[in-house]
Amino acid sequence: MTNATLEPVSIVLTTYNGSRYIEELFASLIAQTYKNIDVWIRDDGSTDDTVDIVRRYCAQEYDGIAFHLMEDDRGNLGSGHSFRQILFTMPAASYYAFCDQDDVWEPGKVERAVAAISEFGHDEMALYAANYAVCDAELNRIGRGRTCVPIEQMNVGRCFFNYGAGLGQGFTLMFNHALKEVAFPPGYGERGPDTWLWAVVCGLGAHYVFDDYESALYRRHDATVTATGKGRLVLWKTRLKQFREGTFFVRTAKAADFYRQLYYDQMTKPEDRLFLDVFGHYMEFGKRRLRKARYPYRLKLTVAEEIATRVAFLCGKY
Repeated sequence: MTNATLEPVSIVLTTYNGSRYIEELFASLIAQTYKNIDVWIRDDGSTDDTVDIVRRYCAQEYDGIAFHLMEDDRGNLGSGHSFRQILFTMPAASYYAFCDQDDVWEPGKVERAVAAISEFGHDEMALYAANYAVCDAELNRIGRGRTCVPIEQMNVGRCFFNYGAGLGQGFTLMFNHALKEVAFPPGYGERGPDTWLWAVVCGLGAHYVFDDYESALYRRHDATVTATGKGRLVLWKTRLKQFREGTFFVRTAKAADFYRQLYYDQMTKPEDRLFLDVFGHYMEFGKRRLRKARYPYRLKLTVAEEIATRVAFLCGKY
């Protein structure tokens, strides 16, 4: 199959002071066996030479792989909002994938994902996720990715209240245009694009494929933004900070409210409707504490986290 007959794939990448590792990422994207890929990049206010490196790659031609720098005057938005800015302004493609600036992709990552997701019709919403290897700063393997929860055990509430063990880490995901059109309308915000995709897939019954293939080397280093893969102590410190500050609950409440406004009438599972009835009203933030604490379905994956979350409800954190 020639490059011209392959359906277009768009990779969504936001950068921030990533010059240390980004060329290793770019080399792995150029080495993809699938050869109709556009990499759409927005820099989120780097102060190092990341943008200069990106421009250099944008100016060169590669076999079926093209890099594009999307420039605007919006400055530093934060990772989630920067990803959304790309999603709202990039041209349409058949398939989309998220990317982190410091990872390395296996050569067959895109080809394998396209093969799996193309089994569904273009008018059917579909999401693909894969596993990954956890590595240190020098790409020495130190572990394997967190196991995804079987979709049969997920619901909208669990999607919103969990972190990296939902339906796949963001950089492993691929989704088709039908899902993008439904999942990312104007005004979408607050929760990360990966978490939001999980919730849309679960609530609206989209197709979901999990591939146990290790699709990428997930690099963990001192400057890594997320806590996943940095060890249990760091993870719990991060969770405790979020609990004290309450920002996670505020963002979740806003996201659940917006989700309710968009999708409530399209949902069929009673537990998902109940979740939105209880948690999907941001104007009632901090109210109905007992009803939230007594919500009959599990929201977290471990008992300790579930108890802490219920205590947070009683304390008016949500």
